[in-house]
Amino acid sequence: MIKELITSLLLILVFCASAHAKVFNAQSTKLDNGLEVVVIPNHRAPIVYHMLWYKVGSSQELSGESGSAHFLEHLLFKGTQKQEPGEFSRVVRRLGGEDNAFTSYDYTAYHQMIAKEHLPRMMELEADRMRNANAPEKEVLSEREVVLEERRQRTDNNPQAKFFEQLRSYLFPGHPYGKPVIGWMDEVSGLERDQALAFYNEWYTPSNAILVISGDVTLEEILTDIKETYGQVKGDPAPEKTYPVIPDFKNDVRLEASDPQVKERLFAKGYRAPVYTKDKTASLAMSLLDDILGGGPSARLYKAIVIEQKKAVSASFSYNADYRDIGSAWFTAVPTEGTDFKELENAFISELEKLVEDGLNEGELSESKTRLKNAAIYARDSLGGPARIIGGSLATGSTLDEVETWPEQIMSITEEDIITTARNYLIPGQSNTVTGTLVPATPPLEDAEKLADDAGDKE
Repeated sequence: MIKELITSLLLILVFCASAHAKVFNAQSTKLDNGLEVVVIPNHRAPIVYHMLWYKVGSSQELSGESGSAHFLEHLLFKGTQKQEPGEFSRVVRRLGGEDNAFTSYDYTAYHQMIAKEHLPRMMELEADRMRNANAPEKEVLSEREVVLEERRQRTDNNPQAKFFEQLRSYLFPGHPYGKPVIGWMDEVSGLERDQALAFYNEWYTPSNAILVISGDVTLEEILTDIKETYGQVKGDPAPEKTYPVIPDFKNDVRLEASDPQVKERLFAKGYRAPVYTKDKTASLAMSLLDDILGGGPSARLYKAIVIEQKKAVSASFSYNADYRDIGSAWFTAVPTEGTDFKELENAFISELEKLVEDGLNEGELSESKTRLKNAAIYARDSLGGPARIIGGSLATGSTLDEVETWPEQIMSITEEDIITTARNYLIPGQSNTVTGTLVPATPPLEDAEKLADDAGDKE
């Protein structure tokens, strides 16, 4: 008790001394065309990380066109009215840089790591493809095959990926978060150039974008270049983002899956969870629960279920809040030989009930807060980390000030906040939840006989 009191007092003193301290000390402005601009000075090396975020992803796709947001991301590398297909990446490589992009449910981001002196050229290229994408039809068709192959490799040929894809569809029925970002195979197969360009014309506009630059620059010294490139882009405001009302279901939805490629059994339990923009306190409390329950070998679940009870060879808990509408939390575990799934599930629920009924252990909350605060502060040491954190947060509805003061907000969360959040979202564990089991499949008789014959031939 004394140790926890001393730790708490020290943390209070630290935050009183640095009240309202900002993590990244980012500089920001907004252009006349609506583009948000954030610059994060980091003068350790003459390098910059240049990111352009669009506040739209797969959640705003039309029905029957799943995967169109990700497909469009690919097509933006296939030329504009000024650039030949592939020219963007060739220029980046020729200048000694790296580039890529990614799509999620609520945003799409394009990024380059480049020497400081080439930043104006990056802004010129990226601003051009904000409104002038013009991929030739033959490039569209070939790139669609690339996306289909990406889906085959990452999902269709991966039993675990297919398993979690189906669990998400059960957790978010009738909601865009229930479909994969890459899209369903049959719908991706039918995507056309006109569909991708319609999505592009509707959502890719300055007022729906965020420019984030991290590195050896200040806003003052690059603002003229920003205005001369991005500031010249015109575009109508994007439509208002909408999400369907997702129904609650009181009974736990269960999935039993099997696959011949699976080598070990897997248990998963998913919950709908709060997002920061809708319930800050609950979201911050879930972040702490993520650390307390699943933050590595010293966390509650691993110690109880793996080390002490020996019911699993691995156990983890994760909270995913990188969304605008609804978050999710997941418990996953690989049971030990001889432990059935129900026994494993009961052990997990028992740990949740113990937390709600008995509260936290001595020092547990203050130590978790310190770990999360330190992780937030250490993130500023890199170039890409701050740009991704700030860009993703702004794209999902947070403000820059909320990002900068996140450690302070974490410190304000109480034990009662955590218990209340666990009770509301994780207990009794049968409301708005999905539970899945994945096991090795027994091959058909003819396949088993062939395997036996092959084994005999090897001997």
